[in-house]
Amino acid sequence: GFLAGWETAYALLPQANSALRRAWPASWELYRLDPDGYRAVTSFQRKPDGEQQDQALAEGARQSLGATLRSVDRFFEGLRN
Repeated sequence: GFLAGWETAYALLPQANSALRRAWPASWELYRLDPDGYRAVTSFQRKPDGEQQDQALAEGARQSLGATLRSVDRFFEGLRN
């Protein structure tokens, strides 16, 4: 009830090759780690799951085997929970 209506106001979630950021009232923003720093990729109205992040990062580029395996790993982790 009460807590279900809460939203994350500020967050910075670093990951292997990307970072997810939220600064209220803005949307969730996804950044890709390039050799010269982080670059904005896209934004989401709601917090994206791992698969949505992988799809956004792979858009316009061929998805590597490592990215595919990370997606599969997230899928299996979700099944365990």
